[in-house]
Amino acid sequence: MKQSIRTRLFLGLACLVLSFVLLSLIFTFFGAEKYYIWQKKNVLISASQTIARAYNGQPEDISLELERMGNTIGAGIVIVSQEGYVKYSSFARIINQKPMDSPPPHRVPGADKPRIPGLMKTTPSLWANRDIIDEHTMMEVQQDRNLKIDFLVLEHQLENQDSLIIRQPMAPIAESAAIAFQFVIFTGGIA
Repeated sequence: MKQSIRTRLFLGLACLVLSFVLLSLIFTFFGAEKYYIWQKKNVLISASQTIARAYNGQPEDISLELERMGNTIGAGIVIVSQEGYVKYSSFARIINQKPMDSPPPHRVPGADKPRIPGLMKTTPSLWANRDIIDEHTMMEVQQDRNLKIDFLVLEHQLENQDSLIIRQPMAPIAESAAIAFQFVIFTGGIA
């Protein structure tokens, strides 16, 4: 049976489009969440570096910038003095609070106890261990005991020995990956 050039061209183009759609589906399904976590990790590191450069020990001097940054990246920001005082918290708009009821966070790389009250360390498949960024910064996934959700937590020791803690919920990252997968399915169905 002899096929016309038009039929062969149509079948070849259809196979090419179908292979691109299937390849996109595979990459999105298996790699989107890891990619989004990698991107969020870089955003948190960049935010911590920006805060560290601007911070002079007085959070009220940069409180508006801290609030703007926390809202922009969708994360909570806490600065705790080495004595255990909450110097800044975006969770309850705390600036220079008296000592916390529970022990203050400590930045001790390699320690197994949580440094943020209410959180415990968890090791999901994407994060086998803590990630030590440099001698002053570490990142890990922690689970809130009450909320039962995971957070990507960055801890950075500032120059004056205060601790900067940035908490980003993991749920929006997984949701973004799921939305990207649905979008690829939708656009692939149209193609």
